[in-house]
Amino acid sequence: LYYKQGEPVKAHASFIQALECNPEYWLSYYHLGNLFLAQQDYTKAKKCYARAQRLNPDNPQIQDALNAAMAQAHSLLQ
Repeated sequence: LYYKQGEPVKAHASFIQALECNPEYWLSYYHLGNLFLAQQDYTKAKKCYARAQRLNPDNPQIQDALNAAMAQAHSLLQ
């Protein structure tokens, strides 16, 4: 909700709070990845997406997001 409202700091805090309650909640890792991707922090985005993928390996949306983060990170190196 905060992310869609353009409040990334509050969004980050809410995702972290959700993970403190349930560290296996893949959706919080996925949304954190989206947040970091939007902030162009590709290293953190990749880590979050990878964690979400380990927790929910059959979700193609996570793999797509991870691939996008990896591609963005790679394009910075060129």
